[in-house]
Amino acid sequence: ITVRNAYQALVSEGLLVPGPRGYSVKGYSHEGLLTVDGFTRGAKDKELLQTSVLDISQIPADLDTIKALNCGVDDTILRITRLRMISGQPYQLEHCHVVEKRFPGLADEKDLSSLYNIFDTRFKVSVVRAEQILSVKKPDQETRELLKLDNRATILFLKRTSYDQRNTPVEYVDLLI
Repeated sequence: ITVRNAYQALVSEGLLVPGPRGYSVKGYSHEGLLTVDGFTRGAKDKELLQTSVLDISQIPADLDTIKALNCGVDDTILRITRLRMISGQPYQLEHCHVVEKRFPGLADEKDLSSLYNIFDTRFKVSVVRAEQILSVKKPDQETRELLKLDNRATILFLKRTSYDQRNTPVEYVDLLI
């Protein structure tokens, strides 16, 4: 599926509204929310944003994660699952994967609403670029419930790898919008 077709499918379902400077989601412009700045740092009106951490788990590295993060099969991956909301409405579900030994103690942080700020301030790692693959898919039951979608809904699915100032992978994210 092409990006144009993916956007058109979301417009047809009423999830995206085309505008003069891009697309709007549920009446809120997402300009800046899908930039390398991240969800929280890229938003203009931060009072409208909420983040709920649903799960923090240590998991073994699978093949996709090993490739994306350039890590070893024995590396422990920290997976952080967060639900992002705008004005109290679910907007995106994300599963962020990082190599745990690169960010020791990350799971113990009190506020995980902006990982990029934590990477920057605590670990001196700045995310400067990202590569992402975009597709449209049918959400599973859990995703439909979390994002409050009906059974016919399709969602935008992004797989993103973010890189630091040394071109080293920082995070690998599955993002459902």
